[in-house]
Amino acid sequence: MFKVYYKIPLCYLSLHSDGKFLTGVDFCDNKRSEKNCSLLDLAKYELDLYFTHKLKKFSVPVLVQGTDFESKVYKALMKIPYGKIATYKDIAEKKIVKLCTDTKTQIRI
Repeated sequence: MFKVYYKIPLCYLSLHSDGKFLTGVDFCDNKRSEKNCSLLDLAKYELDLYFTHKLKKFSVPVLVQGTDFESKVYKALMKIPYGKIATYKDIAEKKIVKLCTDTKTQIRI
């Protein structure tokens, strides 16, 4: 497992990788020990470009993990176009309807 830190204005992002995919991104207050890999170098480079408005779509492969519902939400979040805003509520409402239709599951809201 590899991990590096990327400084953003409010805190650090902790970037995690298995060497093939980006497997996690967490907010944290400070840096701890790192174990780097080329994929995380690419992720940091693309974040530099993104935050300077030079990159609109990431090429780093992301491993989406979670329940069926969480995976659908994460994938929907990755489809939000650069510069656009969508709330979790916007995504969740669309995905809850689709999930209920797909699996005939009842969800309390």
